[in-house]
Amino acid sequence: MQNEYISLLKKNIKLNINISELLTSIYSINLPKAIGICNKLGFNPNKQLKTIKDIDFILKILSNFLKLVEKNDKIKSKKLHNIETIAYLNNLKNTKNLKYYRLKNGLPVHGQRTHSNGQIAKLKLHFNE
Repeated sequence: MQNEYISLLKKNIKLNINISELLTSIYSINLPKAIGICNKLGFNPNKQLKTIKDIDFILKILSNFLKLVEKNDKIKSKKLHNIETIAYLNNLKNTKNLKYYRLKNGLPVHGQRTHSNGQIAKLKLHFNE
């Protein structure tokens, strides 16, 4: 064969592997997820890539699907981070912590000076209101 490798999401992949193995070579996709993706797209997960006639069409479908999956994972991780941050701030608020007061008022939290430093941050805080 002249092309023994294909490119999917900036990775070179051999043609003599199964579709499920192809998907598991991508970060954050394990075997059960790969089999589920194949079933949703209507592919046999045990079929080898070199036996498929229209590889370009399949790779376009897979790359679009995987980009969608990556976007969803990033969105979920950002939402989870925001939820954890809100829970942390609520905990500080409920315990009437000094750190919450300083965060709320835009003052430095980790012991920095306030007399001569942080004037720009204070100005930005008041202009945003």
